[in-house]
Amino acid sequence: MARAGLFVKALTICVALALIAYAVSPWPIDAFFKLLALAFGVSVLTPLAYPLLRGVRKGDEVAVDFGGAQALPGLLSVFFRTGSGVAMERGRVGQKIMVALDDGSMRSCVVVSYPGFFSPAKVRVTGKLEKTAEITVI
Repeated sequence: MARAGLFVKALTICVALALIAYAVSPWPIDAFFKLLALAFGVSVLTPLAYPLLRGVRKGDEVAVDFGGAQALPGLLSVFFRTGSGVAMERGRVGQKIMVALDDGSMRSCVVVSYPGFFSPAKVRVTGKLEKTAEITVI
């Protein structure tokens, strides 16, 4: 959903810039429609290009693929071999990063893909259990 919000923000900014450009220029009305088309095009491309420029950052939620190496607790393990975690380092596709899993353990993972429109970035577990931390919720 974050990328949907990015689209709305980009569209708002681009339309505002198109209106300002049209207001201060002596262009005919057809230039206004061209500016609006340009604004819409840039707004569509912004959410597509943003993850490639940003990569995975520390604190981002990631979907962890265990690749059958570890059975997940709960009913979801019957259907999926994935879990969730939080990136502890920055990374790009193909790079190793440390990921804090929901169970408190830290694993070395490889970034497989960047976030989708509705999905978090995907990582694959490559390393063994690094350390376990206890998480207290207040």
